[in-house]
Amino acid sequence: MDVNEKPEGLEVKESIENGKERVCAIGKYYRIDRIINKLEECVEVQDTLTSTTKENAGIIIRHMTSMQDVKKTYMNGYPTSFSVTASDTRNPTTFFANEKSSIGFMPEDDVFRVHSQNFFFYDSRVGGIMDDQFVLRPGTSYTFKWSIYPSRKTDYYDFVNAVRRKTDVNFRIDGFSFMKLIENDKNQEKIDRAIQYTRNVGANSISDAGEGFSLSCLEKAVPKYKKFFNIIRERDSDIKMFIYYHTFISTEPGAPEKYKDSCTYDLNGKQAIYGGKCDGIYPPLFYPTLDNSFGKVSAKKIDIILDECGADGVYWDEMEFSAVRYQYGEPWDGYTGIINQATHKIEGYRSSVILLSQPWRVKMLERIFKAGKLVVANTAAQTETMTKYQFPRFAEAAAGVSGLTTHLYTPIVLGQIGGQDLKNAQKRAINSYREMLKMLNQGALYYYGFYYEKFSEPPYKMLCAYMFPITPIELHKGYVIGRERILTAVSGKFGWGDKSSHEVHVFNENGEEVKWETKKTEKNESYYTEINLPEYYSAAIIRK
Repeated sequence: MDVNEKPEGLEVKESIENGKERVCAIGKYYRIDRIINKLEECVEVQDTLTSTTKENAGIIIRHMTSMQDVKKTYMNGYPTSFSVTASDTRNPTTFFANEKSSIGFMPEDDVFRVHSQNFFFYDSRVGGIMDDQFVLRPGTSYTFKWSIYPSRKTDYYDFVNAVRRKTDVNFRIDGFSFMKLIENDKNQEKIDRAIQYTRNVGANSISDAGEGFSLSCLEKAVPKYKKFFNIIRERDSDIKMFIYYHTFISTEPGAPEKYKDSCTYDLNGKQAIYGGKCDGIYPPLFYPTLDNSFGKVSAKKIDIILDECGADGVYWDEMEFSAVRYQYGEPWDGYTGIINQATHKIEGYRSSVILLSQPWRVKMLERIFKAGKLVVANTAAQTETMTKYQFPRFAEAAAGVSGLTTHLYTPIVLGQIGGQDLKNAQKRAINSYREMLKMLNQGALYYYGFYYEKFSEPPYKMLCAYMFPITPIELHKGYVIGRERILTAVSGKFGWGDKSSHEVHVFNENGEEVKWETKKTEKNESYYTEINLPEYYSAAIIRK
């Protein structure tokens, strides 16, 4: 479907009901019922496709428009200067602008987000979003939801902030980091350094980095977790203690046979393997469902973390999917096919791991929250369903990702653990601080990566110590405005448009807090802090 053209061979009827435009198109294979709702910042579209045949129908969907004199384009948050087709379900947006206006596209429903591709062609100045793998089953209907953001503003971040407001993702975020288990409660110096670390990086919650990827490993680690929790809680009862959890891998001996109904298979019919070593092996990949064997054993691990270990929460690694996105073989997710782009014939079927596992993951989330526990996760929410659950989720700097991938949920990047000089705490702190600034320049916040027992790192409070808690209001290039605080790596005049007072912390090129002159100004009965920052300087402006 092209938003500028009527699909060939379809009978089209249009009407307006209750202020919403409705379009009905009936064809040979399916019927389309479109509802167009004009909102303050966007045009929301719902397309309900209903099968009119007795066979599976492969449907390629494109929504696109053209713009003259395009000056800049963004695919998945990344600026581009050439024709491109890309896919990143963490930030599945298309945005382009000329000097006077802009337009953005955002897929919203679960299937469209998981299938989404973004494109812009400079020759024709045409861009939009598409799904080239959707299968409509006979006797069924499915509703695609997507929005168009036309604007007189031409900045990508204005578009992103409008999407964030519509999807309701501006909620409170608390600090978090990782720490190796401490088992010796006699070494007070080591414990003191660990507690000081949490304060220097602003982490009111911490997790281990994984004591095993099988049920038996977790069961053996229960006494260690209990001891670790007691050691930390005796010194600081406000720190929340989490336990590492992974959804899609197992290092249990004989796991492929034991969980044969849950194996993730690749295109060649072989079980997919995780790319890195865990517990000394390259573990096979599985997926949990409400009915399969891996889903049941994975649920037991959640029970142990919450009930036997007494954790305050679960750190959920690679929450949406692991090394591969698609499973080839049964069961089928009911929506995903391999469609010939020329003939539209279905040449095969595959399943999105995200869609297959989502009902199970939702049930586990609700189990955790019902118990009054917390969740922090790796990977952004990538469906409308998961976006509605509000808890911190980050991207890993060590995985080579950027802050741009985090813009549509919690804008957090976990600091890089490897690739730094671990023998020098000062140098490591500076490297992490520069990484922090890089993420802030992409409109993202920062979780300091990991505490190593051998080094007191960082040796002083850093910018991230003043980042949290924060309820984001707006993301920008170089600064983030939150309800409680503003974090900036650029000069400017900052405030909330009210008479709240400001507490200002400024950090130099090494990430050390320094005394710095700022100017307090008043405009329209509101107070502002004006600050000029040299290169590699930053500031936290806290609302009092």
